Amino acid sequence: REEKTLEMSADGKGVEVQRYKGLGEMNPEQLWETTLNPENRILKQVNIENAGEADRIFSMLMG
Repeated sequence: REEKTLEMSADGKGVEVQRYKGLGEMNPEQLWETTLNPENRILKQVNIENAGEADRIFSMLMG
């Protein structure tokens, strides 16, 4: 993880790693910058071909 952080900060900008349980834990500025700002966000459509298999895997990963 440290190597990746150093690699990401090679351009001279500092890197700060934070973890959140959910979006409600973020302050409004962080939420806008990381999730809502159309200039920064990337939206991708997700298609589920096998709903049963997707449910099984999701349950296995999330508990």
